[in-house]
Amino acid sequence: MTIHHLPSPGITTDNTSCLTPNGSISLTITPSGSYTFSWSNGASLEDINNLASGSYSVTVTDGTSCNSLATFAVGTNVVLPSLTTSAINANCSQSNGSINLRSVAVQQGSYTYAWSNGATSEDISNLAIGTYNVTVTGSSGCTATTSATIMNDNSSFNITGIKTDHTSCLTPNGSINLYVTPSGIYTFSWSNGAVTEDINNLTAGIYIVTVTDSASCSRVHSFSIGEGVFLPMLTSTFTNATCGQSNGSINLSVSPGAILMLGRMVQLPKISTIWQWALQRYRDG
Repeated sequence: MTIHHLPSPGITTDNTSCLTPNGSISLTITPSGSYTFSWSNGASLEDINNLASGSYSVTVTDGTSCNSLATFAVGTNVVLPSLTTSAINANCSQSNGSINLRSVAVQQGSYTYAWSNGATSEDISNLAIGTYNVTVTGSSGCTATTSATIMNDNSSFNITGIKTDHTSCLTPNGSINLYVTPSGIYTFSWSNGAVTEDINNLTAGIYIVTVTDSASCSRVHSFSIGEGVFLPMLTSTFTNATCGQSNGSINLSVSPGAILMLGRMVQLPKISTIWQWALQRYRDG
């Protein structure tokens, strides 16, 4: 009796499953006859199946108690999913990062995904900064793991401005001329409700602006508009009338001797004719 060792892979089939072993060994024995089989894994059939990778020995015994021993190797042909990732970082510490996962189709069948944040889709988005792990399982039960890290990208821009103080008693005329560098697309939100880059017609006070760039990064800057209106300081001295006569007088002094009026410095008189008229009215009763 001899045991034919068929050319590989005819005699053995490698294991290709990560779920249930599916390797096998198929024996061919000549001449035909009645034989018994004793395998190293405890099997007693001629052919054995559902094998994991490894070495398997069989003792074949004929009707005259003659036996022969053969050993076979079952290999492993398990293919793990091949994974690559590409990440888009979050902007300005917001949850707007994303990870694109690519599962290379090295075997037939579908894949399932289990991310560390609970997601089950291939790609994930709306991510905050951090590291995300994923386990990918193929239809054969084989798994592979990988990870990707979302970093934080902050835009860098600077805010400066030129302010003009309020100087009018009639109409607010303060202003702030804003400069944002580098040039780009920005939105503006002022504490007085304005949404333009520059603001005008301002009274004295604190003005705060929030500038936001196209990546949703924001910066805040404040400006103080001063009060540039100079009110005249008035002092007066008077001389009483005597003997019922109209000889009293009032000397009015303005300090400083000038006042800003409609954008022009106007010299004030020492005394107003209104005072002279008022004195006469007082005397006449």
